[in-house]
Amino acid sequence: MVAWAFGTGMRPSEYIALIWDDLDFREGTATVDGAYVDGVLRDIGKTDSALREIDLRQLAVDGLSTQMHRRGVGELVLPHAVTLKRWTGDKQIRGRWKRILKLAGVRYRCPYQTRHTFATSLLMLGEPPLYVASQMGHVDATMVYTVYTKWTKKGLDGDKKERLAALYAEIRSA
Repeated sequence: MVAWAFGTGMRPSEYIALIWDDLDFREGTATVDGAYVDGVLRDIGKTDSALREIDLRQLAVDGLSTQMHRRGVGELVLPHAVTLKRWTGDKQIRGRWKRILKLAGVRYRCPYQTRHTFATSLLMLGEPPLYVASQMGHVDATMVYTVYTKWTKKGLDGDKKERLAALYAEIRSA
């Protein structure tokens, strides 16, 4: 789930609603066609543009390697690891996330922050802001310009762009 979140930029409510039928490995895409919010599966998104197609990156595909045995029509892609049922919502995810970050020695940030990491990583690797906005489910690039450009300016200092590209290459080959 962590690799999927960082590799797709999906909202937690979107990836807990995801079923295998939403993935097309041949085309390399995932379709966001709803969200699971407050215990209800909805066929609408947070915004009109939230219903979208996302290009699958290797990090996201690699993150699914432990889930492939559960692959079936109508089956959840990322069920709760213990119950194998749908997560009840983002509060339940936050509890697990908090433990993961503590074990990793990283200060707490909410799981939604994976979207911000996804967006800034794409921008630092040279993707156009409008493309990043479309992958994130934003109506236009305004949010990308107002929120993420301040992070990418700092992120491009020194050899950070090359180090980020090398890190993604390393993840792909692992």
